[in-house]
Amino acid sequence: PKKFIELGEKAEKQSDFKSAIDNYSKALELDAKNIKALKLRAAAYEKSGRIDEASADYEALVALEPKEKEYYYQTGRLLADLNKLKDADNYLRKAIDLDKGYTEALTLEVKVLYNLRDFKNGLTYSQLAIDDRKTNISLYNHALNLDSLANYAEAEKFYKNARSVDAKFIAAFIGQANCMIKLNRIDEALKVCDEALKIDASNNEALMSKALAFAAKKEYQSATNEITKVIISAPSER
Repeated sequence: PKKFIELGEKAEKQSDFKSAIDNYSKALELDAKNIKALKLRAAAYEKSGRIDEASADYEALVALEPKEKEYYYQTGRLLADLNKLKDADNYLRKAIDLDKGYTEALTLEVKVLYNLRDFKNGLTYSQLAIDDRKTNISLYNHALNLDSLANYAEAEKFYKNARSVDAKFIAAFIGQANCMIKLNRIDEALKVCDEALKIDASNNEALMSKALAFAAKKEYQSATNEITKVIISAPSER
């Protein structure tokens, strides 16, 4: 196997992924449990766009080394790319079970659960992500789950916290403003929209949130003015 692995690595350095895969496969014909050959072939498959085969190799690695968190994560990541979200969720949870502070797995698991519309479990994992590392993304993802569960008061707080970590994180401004509208805190929402528009004057989501706020105040002409700005900036979306 060693000879074929070395040939595969040499081919991969020259971006000849087909030859690399062929050589790694020959190594695995000689030793089907060769960890290095499986890892290298999985990476080469991914670089070649052969995601199904890459994920299958990582699944084989999981079977060979069931206590190695990286293999669960890599399998989950690739399954998520293939939109096999339930399978991805299963592997990512196992990675996190092995390491509750596995930042990459936590971040991806929250995204997968959100796409599965499993907001209650998403809330559990987004809290784990915050416990691991309080970033604008972890705070924002927690807010998204709370928002999706109609807990607008708590969601608004976490959007605000995400802003405090990154003062130019416009998505958090918009999320906060939309929660404020739902909580009938319209004037505050307008202020938040204006703060977002100071960062990006042509941000369509901020303009639409501002339009919603004006509509909630029954200031329909002002709402129309904001919508007009969106139409002007994106005429193809009329």
